[in-house]
Amino acid sequence: MPSLTNAILPVAMTVALAVSLGACSTRPAGTGLDLAMAPKGTVVGGIEPCEGPPIRHGPRYAAGTVTVLAGRASWIHRRHQGRRWTFPHRVVATTRVRRNQTYRFILPPGHYVLQGRYSPPGNIEPFTQVTVKAGHTVHANIPDICR
Repeated sequence: MPSLTNAILPVAMTVALAVSLGACSTRPAGTGLDLAMAPKGTVVGGIEPCEGPPIRHGPRYAAGTVTVLAGRASWIHRRHQGRRWTFPHRVVATTRVRRNQTYRFILPPGHYVLQGRYSPPGNIEPFTQVTVKAGHTVHANIPDICR
């Protein structure tokens, strides 16, 4: 006849495993939503070249790095410095793109700043702001601010 300890041990191990897996879940308590499976939206576009007037047969998009920041950019006024842009700090994603290549980000719904940085020797950091909605695609180029 099996002992009571041998019968209880598998049940106790199963309960302990279930509790530890629940602690690692991406599901917020009480929401019933799994964040990994939550609907997302897509942002696609390119970094417009910093070239002044368009160059015939020139590149459509510039090479560089695109960083996605969660939130919105806003103007602030600083005494003796004038108005300046201030950016959110949380980096959500980043990618490098080659000349004429586009970027593509799949993001949860929300507001984002897409900040471009041209490949060296470029030192200009243009940006654009987007709002992502679940199930939608946003086409957003990072604009040429050299014109």
